[in-house]
Amino acid sequence: MIDMDSHWFSTLFDGDYDDVMNNVADYVNYGNSSVNDGDCSGNNSSDTDDDDDSDEEGELFWEREFDDQKLILCTAGAIALYYNTYIYKEPCMDSYNTGMQWLTKILHGHWTRCVNMFRMHAMTFQTLCFTLENQYWLKASRRMCVFKKVEIFLYTIALGASNREVQERFQHSGETISKYFNEILR
Repeated sequence: MIDMDSHWFSTLFDGDYDDVMNNVADYVNYGNSSVNDGDCSGNNSSDTDDDDDSDEEGELFWEREFDDQKLILCTAGAIALYYNTYIYKEPCMDSYNTGMQWLTKILHGHWTRCVNMFRMHAMTFQTLCFTLENQYWLKASRRMCVFKKVEIFLYTIALGASNREVQERFQHSGETISKYFNEILR
């Protein structure tokens, strides 16, 4: 088992990201000695007698095995750091009540809710959507129907809602909200 509190491990991960990657690269190229004592030769041998070659070979074998484990651990740490920093993104828009579910409740609920949200009755809202689709060539996209595009536009206009408020209500990014708002505005 590799001791993560040892000196070589803490030295390897000292500094910012570039220093860590340089330390890992030095470790790969020159071995453990460059991290511990700054010697880039990778030569850990001392001037001892070569009386017992079998013991030295055994020690070198275990030292190389230990170095391989440290290299694997360092590589895994660098990969985990990269993954957590650049690849993994925590979802932001994850509400169960999406815009389409909310629209369905508004349109099929009490008539005052539709008037309060869109400043028009449900039948007027549906007629407006059909007119925009058939006469003004407003098309549904791959991920959003015409009703939802009009809903976003009317909600923003009727309530004076900001982009962030509309993002939260309909669970879409600010870019998506702006795109479909401007598409209706054309």
